[in-house]
Amino acid sequence: MELRGDAGTHRASATAGRWSPETLLFDVRQAVRALAGQPAVTALAVATMALGIGAVTAIFTVVRAVLLSPPPFDEPDELLLLSERTADGEEMSAAWPNYLDWRRDARVFEGLAAYRNEGFGLTLPEGPVRVYGGQVSADFFRLLGVEPLLGRTFTAEEDRPGGPRAVILTHRAWRTWFGGDRSVLNRSVRLDGEPHTVVGVLRPDFRFLQPDEDLYVPIGPWGDEPSWLDRGNHWDLLAVGRLREGVTAADAAAELDVIARRLEREHPRTNSGQRVDARRFDEVRVQDVRSPLRLLFAAVGFVLLIACANVANLLLAAGARRRREVAVRAAVGASPPRIARHLLTESVLLSGAGAAAGVGLAVWGTGPLAALAPADIVGLDRVRVDGAVLAFAAGVALLTGLAFGSVPALHAARLDLRGALNDESRGSTSRSQQRVRGALLIAEIALALVLLVGAGLMLRTLLRLAAVEPGFTPDSVLSAAVVLPDGRYGEPERRETFVFEAVRRLGELPGVRSAAAVLCPPVAGSCWGSIYLVGGRPVPRQDRLPRARFNVATPDYFRTTGIPLLEGRGFTTADRAGAPPVIVVNETMARLHWPGRSPLGERIKRGWPQDDEPFREIVGVVGDVPQDGLAATPLPEVYFPYGQQRPSYLTLVARTSGDPMRLARPLVREIRGLDGDLPVEDVQPLAGYLAESTASRRFYGQLLGVFAGLAIFLAGIGVYGVVAGAVSHRTAEIGIRRAVGAGRREVLALVLRQALGPLLAGLALGLAGAAALTRILEALLFGVSTRDVPTFVGVSLVLVAVALTACAIPARRALGVSPLVALRGE
Repeated sequence: MELRGDAGTHRASATAGRWSPETLLFDVRQAVRALAGQPAVTALAVATMALGIGAVTAIFTVVRAVLLSPPPFDEPDELLLLSERTADGEEMSAAWPNYLDWRRDARVFEGLAAYRNEGFGLTLPEGPVRVYGGQVSADFFRLLGVEPLLGRTFTAEEDRPGGPRAVILTHRAWRTWFGGDRSVLNRSVRLDGEPHTVVGVLRPDFRFLQPDEDLYVPIGPWGDEPSWLDRGNHWDLLAVGRLREGVTAADAAAELDVIARRLEREHPRTNSGQRVDARRFDEVRVQDVRSPLRLLFAAVGFVLLIACANVANLLLAAGARRRREVAVRAAVGASPPRIARHLLTESVLLSGAGAAAGVGLAVWGTGPLAALAPADIVGLDRVRVDGAVLAFAAGVALLTGLAFGSVPALHAARLDLRGALNDESRGSTSRSQQRVRGALLIAEIALALVLLVGAGLMLRTLLRLAAVEPGFTPDSVLSAAVVLPDGRYGEPERRETFVFEAVRRLGELPGVRSAAAVLCPPVAGSCWGSIYLVGGRPVPRQDRLPRARFNVATPDYFRTTGIPLLEGRGFTTADRAGAPPVIVVNETMARLHWPGRSPLGERIKRGWPQDDEPFREIVGVVGDVPQDGLAATPLPEVYFPYGQQRPSYLTLVARTSGDPMRLARPLVREIRGLDGDLPVEDVQPLAGYLAESTASRRFYGQLLGVFAGLAIFLAGIGVYGVVAGAVSHRTAEIGIRRAVGAGRREVLALVLRQALGPLLAGLALGLAGAAALTRILEALLFGVSTRDVPTFVGVSLVLVAVALTACAIPARRALGVSPLVALRGE
């Protein structure tokens, strides 16, 4: 044994109770020397911690960017988002006249601004493109406390009907489409065919509610449209309010409730039962991702704990081989605290090296991680490894180093000096160490099982979703969205002419078997709900009128998409303005109101009893199509013929005889031939909507699967380490047993018993923990219980199989022990 450090040991012993830079430097040098003397242990420990710290750092970058980074607004915790809800609790956006009343009458706000997400056709030299942005009131940016990078925000003159048309660009749009040219101010750009003057460019960090917004225009020019002035219309409008000093959110909610009740009395036709939802901006901004991201952070924390347990076990095993070295240090004067500090320095260095490698893994992994994430998560563009992330990784390294190093350090501090100096005890493992290593292995297995159950439940969910019959046949169907701007297609007749001509041209393309257009394609979740009346039945209370999805389609739509016609007929070219008003309902609507009999000939009226909307005859019944994703329960849905209800937004669909994407360019070419300023967006197979509807679940399921894979890999290494260590320390015993006649089966049973106890205990604890913790997955599951027995049993068997596989190498080594060699070693 090398004793060159003894002088330093005496010197450190003299200052064992005091800390100084000199003692720290001495500890680091000694720790580096000790780690270099056991390269295999050091490499394995560093690799293990790199996996754990790298994973937790990568997820922290996402959590910090999305959940922890405040929006770039002044005092965002004082901002409230206002919307409305029906008497039965259904959330909906605000009606424009209601917003105007809130702004006029509410005294709890410093100001109230309007916001609405909308799409626009932007004409560029290379052709029109579809972009998304916000329609906002003039005081929107002032209320948020946002100053533009270039130019100014909107004026009151621009925010009124007939005012000058202005536009503010986001930083991304400015760089992407205008090359970051500072002379873009006062330049004219065409939106939906109308010229708009660029008056400002926003700062790079500005994001509101949607990550894909590229520009903003004043909302006022739309404020005098008849449809906007109808309190029954809710055009995706939100109000943004900043609380006055000293006013709480509860105060605001109480005053808004008083205003809502007054509006209910004044406008019973449209406002019966409606109330105002006032929620903090920060809560709304992350409401869809907070729980899943917390779940992922907890999962990756489990991986880090397993890594720490693994390294602690590894250091305990190494400590058994270093007992004599530690005993010599104690014998020449090193105190127990001094020895513990030396070993803790080693563990912190190991963890620091693992953190350095882990940060490298995180830098490599955050790019793909952000790319795989659903595109609607605000803040993903801020995901990066910066100083705060490095500080987090350093903190994790310090804490984990102290955590996994404390166990071997405490054992070393309580070392039996006489026994350790006995040659015969060299490399032996005390019973207390064996118990601690077994407890650490139990914890590893339990944590791994919890992660495996979570990943198994998500896998079962994805399999169930894949088995759901969508109610239509998306194969070989191409879709493309088109929006007809009011400036050029304000008259319904012009919209009808364009749509039917576009469908005709599309249907005549080579390889197209049929073509049609629809307001809301299947699974897209873009159709709005509305109240309705059933003909020949008593009118319910105003706040108890039923609601249904209302869609619009051209002839041949059901045949093109493969939605089955169950009864009656679909639409024909005769279903135009002036013809008898007709509708087609889905199966859920038919069962709801006419169970056990045909609804054909029955009548439905959309809207309130006082509305001029006519009753429409049901001429057909079609199969259910989930509008809000495959996991959503089908709702009552009503289809209007396009000739009698002519919206400006539609999706063209074409069933092809081969790969639908081969017709993408011809489709765009035909639309451009009808209107060169009209952008065509979302050109994709109809099956793409199915993939989008499960994108979030796939993302979270994939990450849980990766973390569960890491956990089971680390748990397997842990089982191997414990069993291999036990076999190494019991080599003599195994040799003696072989010498007195023990067979291969007895030796194998002896080896497996080393893993069986911790395995069974870990499985029991893991199953109990999974039953309690997987409840937080409930919102992400579909068709699977959080206590799904096949999943619990299946992942338990997987973990048993991994443990048994990890025992194979030590078992083979034990079976190969020669009694003569073992006894000679003794």
